[in-house]
Amino acid sequence: MPNPLYMNHFFDLLCAPDLTASSVMLRMAVSLLLGLLVGFERQQKREGAGIRTFTLISISCTAAMCLSIWIPQSYPHLLNGDPGRVAAQIITGVGFLGAGCIIQSKASVHGMTTAASVWTTAIMGMCIGAGLLLPGIILALSTLFVLVVLSIFERRARLNGDIKILSITFKGADADFATIVPLIHQHHLLVLNTNISKDYVLDTTRYDLKVQALPGKSYDRFFQNLRQQAGILSATLSNL
Repeated sequence: MPNPLYMNHFFDLLCAPDLTASSVMLRMAVSLLLGLLVGFERQQKREGAGIRTFTLISISCTAAMCLSIWIPQSYPHLLNGDPGRVAAQIITGVGFLGAGCIIQSKASVHGMTTAASVWTTAIMGMCIGAGLLLPGIILALSTLFVLVVLSIFERRARLNGDIKILSITFKGADADFATIVPLIHQHHLLVLNTNISKDYVLDTTRYDLKVQALPGKSYDRFFQNLRQQAGILSATLSNL
C-alpha cells in the first residue's frame, strides 16, 4: 500500500501554485505519459501525427506553461509578468501546427481529427503545466474516449469510411443498373449519389457512383463478382 503522506506530497507538488524544480519535472512526466497515450492511439490509425508528435506537443506546452508561471514568480519586480501571455501564444502557434496535419485531396479532407487532437493535447499540456492536474487528466481521458470508443461507434453505424468513385460501364444504352445493386450492398459499399452517362454511338452506359467504402478493405472479391455479371465491360474503384 502506498504511503498516504507520500501521495499527498506528490499531489501537492503537482498542483502547487508556486513552482519548484521538482514540481516542474513531475508535471512534465505526467504530461509525457498522457501525450504518449493519445499519440499511441493516433499511431495505431497510421495518421500523420503519432506518438512522437503528440508527446513532444504535450511536454513542450507543459514546459512553456511552467515557464510562463515561473517568470513572474521568480522576478516579481517585472511589471509585465503575465502567465496568460505565453498561454495565448501557445494556442495560436499550435493552431498552425494542427493545420499541417490536414490534407485536402480533391473533394475530400483528411486529418481533421488528428489536427483537433493536436490542439486538445496542447491544452492538456497547458493544464498540467498550470497545476490543474485533474482537468488535464480528464481532458486526456475524454480525448481517448472520443478517439477510441466513438470511432468504434462510427464504424458500426457506418458513419465513417473512405469516399471513392465506383465507375461501371455496361454494354447497351439501356442497361439495368438495379441488377448489381444487391452486389454493391453485399460488399458494404454505401452509395451516396449516382451519375449516369449514355453513349448511343458506342452503345454503352456508364454509372459513376460516389460511395463510402470500409477503411482498409480489399475489394478484389467484389470485382470478381462483377466480372461474372452479364453486360459489364469495365469497372474501377478510385479515390476522389
